[in-house]
Amino acid sequence: MRNAIKNARVAAAGLLAVVAFTVAGCDRVRDNLLTAPDPDIIQPSTVTSADAAEALRVGVLTRIRQV
Repeated sequence: MRNAIKNARVAAAGLLAVVAFTVAGCDRVRDNLLTAPDPDIIQPSTVTSADAAEALRVGVLTRIRQV
């Protein structure tokens, strides 16, 4: 019985440690994802390939349809 209680405490401590590390890591990831310089502005220098031009065209057509 004592062995089972000890195992449960060790498991709970391990789970608590995993949760703490996960929560601490999520804050840094979230902060990095939310720091875009200008998310709505596409610079001409970034549209240098055919795939980028196609993405820009689709984005423009989507905005026109929403209006």
